[in-house]
Amino acid sequence: MSKPLNYDMWPPVMQYMDLGNRTLLSLKYPKIRLTDKRCPARVERIHVTEMGVKVNDTKFIVKKYESGEYMETSGSDSDPSRTIILKTEVPVSQAKQQLFLAFFHRKLDINTLILDREFRREDVSWPSDLKIKIRNLWVSPYQSHFETYANTVLETRDFLNEINGILSHPLESMDLGTCVLMSHSVTNSAKTLLVHKYAHGIEECGSHRIHVQNTRTHFLEPVRIVEKWQLTKPEVGRHFSLATDNLSWAQWVFRTIEMRPDAHVTFALSTDVISYGITFPIGNGKEINVFVTSSKKGSEYVLNFKIDGTNQSMSRPLLYDIWPTVIERMELSNRILMIQKCSALRRTEQRCRADANTVEITANSVKINKTSFQVEKYESGEHIEVSKENGGSKTVVLKTTVPLLEARMKLLKAVMKRRSGMLNVKNLSILGDVISPPNLKLCVQNVKVGKPYGPFQEVFREKERRTIRMIVNLHKTLTADSFPLESLEIDNNFSLVSSGVAKTVITTREAIGIQSTNIHRIHVKNCIIDWLTVTALVENWQNSKPEIGRHYSLEVSNRIGSAFRYFLSAQDSPGVQRNYKLANEMYQYGLTFPINQEKVLNVFMEHVKKENRMEEHVMHFKVDPKL
Repeated sequence: MSKPLNYDMWPPVMQYMDLGNRTLLSLKYPKIRLTDKRCPARVERIHVTEMGVKVNDTKFIVKKYESGEYMETSGSDSDPSRTIILKTEVPVSQAKQQLFLAFFHRKLDINTLILDREFRREDVSWPSDLKIKIRNLWVSPYQSHFETYANTVLETRDFLNEINGILSHPLESMDLGTCVLMSHSVTNSAKTLLVHKYAHGIEECGSHRIHVQNTRTHFLEPVRIVEKWQLTKPEVGRHFSLATDNLSWAQWVFRTIEMRPDAHVTFALSTDVISYGITFPIGNGKEINVFVTSSKKGSEYVLNFKIDGTNQSMSRPLLYDIWPTVIERMELSNRILMIQKCSALRRTEQRCRADANTVEITANSVKINKTSFQVEKYESGEHIEVSKENGGSKTVVLKTTVPLLEARMKLLKAVMKRRSGMLNVKNLSILGDVISPPNLKLCVQNVKVGKPYGPFQEVFREKERRTIRMIVNLHKTLTADSFPLESLEIDNNFSLVSSGVAKTVITTREAIGIQSTNIHRIHVKNCIIDWLTVTALVENWQNSKPEIGRHYSLEVSNRIGSAFRYFLSAQDSPGVQRNYKLANEMYQYGLTFPINQEKVLNVFMEHVKKENRMEEHVMHFKVDPKL
């Protein structure tokens, strides 16, 4: 053998060993320590703490010598990590420095380096000639109520100077923890910076990407970003973002920026928080875009500042280019608000298909999901006023000089009518006397119709005529595949409809003709049906033999006497049998009526307690298979 083993095994063996195992090997065998330091090393993660150094899943700790053992390894089989405890008789601070040098006095390529701020207080220093490559640098959060902001600034500057001395390449990302954001060669050269709370001096930083978490800063600090970028004209793609849980603060900053005389409103930056963004042209084919977004969970709001290039070679106007990519994916209420501010987009918006979870139409307003649109007489110079209400809902008031009836019809047409495609609505409510625009087509699942209260002694024939007109209007307005509706809720001003209109009908007080209708599911609120009708319903189902699953329920609020009277009237019908399986707290048994060999009619009572502490007594009629 011409050379000792420690040279022959370099680099085929040691270069590919885990850095923790290599260091442990060199500590046990000092003869190969020089070989270990000459081999380049690449490691995924190193975490430096005040107690020691953790390399991937191996932690090295220095403790004072107490026994004859020089090295002790502790760890459980279930835990993949392990701890190496090095016992020494030299001062612990000196031993920590030696351990620190054992890892870092070499040519290193580190993907992620995590540094605790406390380790710098333990007289541990970097080697003077150290040059390592670090891709991601994290500073663990550290909080002290005794530190002043000035002390934190000084400590951050010293820390950045130390890091600058050991870096061989610029950082890809850096998490400053609770350190202060400042303009420095380390922070300016890093592609991405993550900052916590304070964003003082963010406009002076030259980093390509900065994100501030849990922002706690004065509202004028973000405004200075726009002022600085207008002078320096940074590269396209530079992006600063400030996250906060305070929506009012984000809106206040946004409105302050919007008040600048050179600000331009753009609806291409519409989000679920604010229906438009702000653009500042800065020349050289660049512009500053400012917009507010929300997190996926909706618990944070992010104020974004971004440099984008202006597309001057666009062959078509923007209103055609954003269709359908942007408009079709916008929430419908934001789309309506957008076309009120920018009428040039109205034609494009109405050609896009639209979906809405809830639409409520009244004589004075149209409410889409949580946004209500109203028309009022012109009284001031403001054309649109948006006011936020409780529960996250908002109201948009449109001021106009035209007659209110005409203005409301135009509003309804702007919201509901599509020139191509259609409006898909899950829940549609029409409350009051509403005149719908002609040729309106909607695809609806559930419909609720209500009218102003008519005369108390109104004849039933008038209710039937009103119901027929309502059904005709629904067939004109809704598409054919909307029928039968999943549910139709009507008030006491209408009579029961036929079975082809809806699978489920919800009505109030009276349900004249319920004993002879063939609707699959009926629920009557605040029922005042005559007890003879209950008996007739049972007899009719015994004769007509309806389908299994047909279910009618009569709700009696706080009138237990009426509920028992209905129940007893059904009990007097022929062929009844007591069914103790249907017992509940309201009654000791239910009633079962024979229909044929396959079906039976079950009648039973239910006692319901609502959230408002109101009690209801519900009588159920249900066709079930015969067991």
